[in-house]
Amino acid sequence: MGLPNTRCYCLGIDPSLNSTGLAVLTAENGKITHRRTDVIKHTSLTGLERLQDTRDRMLAFFSEHLGPTPNVVTICLEGASHASTGRHDELGKNRGILLLALYEAFKVKPIEIPPARVKKFGARTGGATKKAMIAAARLRGWDIALDADDEADAAHLADLAAALQGILPPMLTRQQLEVLRDMATMIVLKPKKHKGVYHASTRSKKKIFLC
Repeated sequence: MGLPNTRCYCLGIDPSLNSTGLAVLTAENGKITHRRTDVIKHTSLTGLERLQDTRDRMLAFFSEHLGPTPNVVTICLEGASHASTGRHDELGKNRGILLLALYEAFKVKPIEIPPARVKKFGARTGGATKKAMIAAARLRGWDIALDADDEADAAHLADLAAALQGILPPMLTRQQLEVLRDMATMIVLKPKKHKGVYHASTRSKKKIFLC
């Protein structure tokens, strides 16, 4: 229990068919030291070729920034949007291949975060605009472009992953504390002991284990 006393990594992924955002947050002795983001864009690949390319490029990015034996403690992945229309089968396959690849690579179960909670944690409201999410990520120290909305979402997911491990910024907003409190009653973080994927939207009240 308590803060990690060695270097560890928290990952954020904003999955999409055409533009998947990725983020890595590095912490040492409980303090954030580095932040990195990237985006996987597709313009022509479809079907299995797109799934394979997304998986390979995601793992290549994490391998570049994590090293050969990384201590990945938490992975947050944005959950499916109930407002999404069409292409549900393709979206489900894309999400499934990313979840499996992450679990196989790091033996850590990704936590799926509802989109509204990602927005509330990042920009104080569940209805935050893309511009607001980008501005909030840049303010928090993420080096992303002004139009990089997928990277911004991934950055907030990595920040949330870190916060769930007790790796906190100097001051949390009331909205961020509310998100953390709500999630603390919904998920159990013991990634080395269980198989599958945690869904942060479940309503079962359980204690949260931070490390």
